[in-house]
Amino acid sequence: MRISLKSQYAPVATQIPEIQSRLAKLQKQLSTGKKSTEIGDSPQDMIDLKRLESKIRQNDTISSTLDETLKEMYAVDEELYNIANYIQEARNQAIGSFLNDARAATTIADQIRGYLEDIVKVANQDFNGSYLFGGNRNQFYSDNPNNGEPLNVPFVIVEGEPTEDNPEGLSVQFIGNNEDRSISKDEYYTEVINTKATDVFGSGATELFSDLVDMINIIKYDSNGELRGQINAITTEDFGKVEEIQKRLANHYDNITIAAGRNGGKIERLETIRSQLDNEQLRLKEFRSNVEDTDVAAVAIELKKEEAALQYALQVGATISRTSLFDFLR
Repeated sequence: MRISLKSQYAPVATQIPEIQSRLAKLQKQLSTGKKSTEIGDSPQDMIDLKRLESKIRQNDTISSTLDETLKEMYAVDEELYNIANYIQEARNQAIGSFLNDARAATTIADQIRGYLEDIVKVANQDFNGSYLFGGNRNQFYSDNPNNGEPLNVPFVIVEGEPTEDNPEGLSVQFIGNNEDRSISKDEYYTEVINTKATDVFGSGATELFSDLVDMINIIKYDSNGELRGQINAITTEDFGKVEEIQKRLANHYDNITIAAGRNGGKIERLETIRSQLDNEQLRLKEFRSNVEDTDVAAVAIELKKEEAALQYALQVGATISRTSLFDFLR
């Protein structure tokens, strides 16, 4: 009789743990919202999920880099606009030097010097620790030629001794470089993002500054290196020199416009890449959701079925466990 009871009770005793295991899995799926909660649930899904997550993380890194790069390039665009405006103002002041009293020449020359100093400030602008026009170096430790504290900028204004060719004694040094600075714009390709100093400031990255210094010297000093006054006004020969420098400044203006156009083209390409990357991220996350996320409605229905099955198995087990010899004799 005991053998007969055991043969009836054994299947129920086996089914109860199995049902409880399935219930636990369904409850975990509902609580986490994940289809696979252990690698043994669906090995291929887990492999696919890891690949998708790796690609999504990689794209997030590239997208973050693109965002910061675009901010920097917009900053470059703004500074190029400012430099072009300063050049145009300097040209206007130079024209005014012939229309005003010669005694105003010093004031006009000092205004042009102010524009030069403004351009140097712009040239030394940085974005998140990277100088906009300093090449691929972020540190430019240099002794201050003006006997001050050491400098950490790519462009330095030098207050030198007056000479016959440069009675103002003014010059600008460039201690940066013209190397490319690149980013990874996708998994396979890179993009040069910096605008080189020589493309903006001319040969040696100082030609623009030299031309402005020449303009200052011609307007402010006569041929003997003396400050201009009422009796040593700007001559026709001086006018010709200023006109020549005007043309050079106009060329600088055009070169800056070209550099701004190149920078704008890069911005457009990177904006397009970022947009494509955003669309790819949406697709990848949708794929991940299909692989990873559980069907809540279907799982809820299965959970109810398993709960009912468990209740039935428990009831059957309880009934069998209460069966005795008298139940069979009746």
